[in-house]
Amino acid sequence: MANLEAARVALSEMAVLLGHHAMTKQFAIGDPVADAIIEDNEQDLIDLIEAARTGDIDNATFEDELTALMLALLLQSFLAGAGVADESDLAPGAVVMLDDLRTETTTSAMALAAEIDAGLFAEARDADDRITRTDEAGRDKARARIQLWIVALAGAFSAGRIQGDGSADSDAQMMQWVLGNTIEHCVDCLRLHGQVHDRQAWIASGFQPQGRNLVCGGWNCDCRLDDVDAAQSGSF
Repeated sequence: MANLEAARVALSEMAVLLGHHAMTKQFAIGDPVADAIIEDNEQDLIDLIEAARTGDIDNATFEDELTALMLALLLQSFLAGAGVADESDLAPGAVVMLDDLRTETTTSAMALAAEIDAGLFAEARDADDRITRTDEAGRDKARARIQLWIVALAGAFSAGRIQGDGSADSDAQMMQWVLGNTIEHCVDCLRLHGQVHDRQAWIASGFQPQGRNLVCGGWNCDCRLDDVDAAQSGSF
């Protein structure tokens, strides 16, 4: 329960930080595969959360369907990033990372279901029956939360991308950090922009686009790593 509460608080704080920008910006990282996964599935996520928010489906059903949807999209994104067709093709380190992401995703789904069940995205009134939160504000709050899930899918793609398929050629592939289109970038993303290292060096560094260890927390990061034919450049 402590982990669930911590996840709920963290997600709420990040949604507030994203604010209006999160609800109006079409999120993309500039990789056609990753962006297609987001574009093809974003509306399903919006519809599912809206159905739960308005009471069209019960909370238990919502939690089950959200968890199933996000775990399926997580796997699809991670495998696409790694460039493999099946989970059995992943290297051992990638399997560990994928399992960690599954745990995080399941916990986040439970946290969101609990918040919706508590009415935190619905119209609210005080003791005198005065509206303290409109239904529209509740919907906008839910949309901000959806943005976190979209960024998480991009993060799963980037996590798979940085792991690769485990082959010697894959491990030796040089990769360059490329800034996204956000208006403001954190100091980590600015510092890493343009740096070139092989895949194993990026893995060892612990840095990846949308990564939680970035100063920005990765919550609104749309940076990416591109394969390049170039020499090592920059220092972590």
